[in-house]
Amino acid sequence: MKSKLNDINVLSDFNPNAYYFAYNNELSKDIGLDMSGYSNTADIEVQIYRIHESMPQEFYPLKNSRGVVVKNREKIIGAFMSLRRKQGD
Repeated sequence: MKSKLNDINVLSDFNPNAYYFAYNNELSKDIGLDMSGYSNTADIEVQIYRIHESMPQEFYPLKNSRGVVVKNREKIIGAFMSLRRKQGD
């Protein structure tokens, strides 16, 4: 899907989109990616992949996860896992 990456450097107003990407940008930094330079960029591509492997038992009750890849044009600028509680969430 296409999305706008709001300003994730300064979180002054409550904007769920900006907070979501700011939080997950910290996870992306762990693997050498950084979305902060793309703040306020329109037409960011967000690809969501279902991960079929179950999470380890120590993550219970979190059982399922998704992989999220964020791109600007063809360049990957962010990637992280999004955990889900149960099937269908």
